[in-house]
Amino acid sequence: MFKMKTPISLLWLSLSLCLGLGGLNAQGIAQIDVLHYQANIEPNIADKSIKGEVSIRLQLLDKAAQTIVLKRGSLQIDQVMINRQAVMHRVEKKRLLITLKPEHITQAEIEVDIQYHGPLSNGCIKNSGPLKESTAIK
Repeated sequence: MFKMKTPISLLWLSLSLCLGLGGLNAQGIAQIDVLHYQANIEPNIADKSIKGEVSIRLQLLDKAAQTIVLKRGSLQIDQVMINRQAVMHRVEKKRLLITLKPEHITQAEIEVDIQYHGPLSNGCIKNSGPLKESTAIK
């Protein structure tokens, strides 16, 4: 298992925050402060896929927020939990939209856990972020 602690803007799994990008910072979209980020990645070389979990501890800056928006790239989202409880979520294009409950908004911090899986493309995990691609297998 590969563990990585990194600022959200450098995550090479294409799960990056969409804050104010392309008009996403509309009413109801959470503005957040990421306090801690951890990604567990398990590559499967035989079937050229990955699976894992991303854990983000964050603070909501907007108490009127209803949704957290994350960029997911080509990853398939298996489960989303906030504070160890499953929450409603949906996928729109390459974005993951997580629905906040009223009790999340009143908390000082929340922990968002996302389980995912997806393909390796040509031996690489593709990203639209600062680290364009990282070779995983040859």
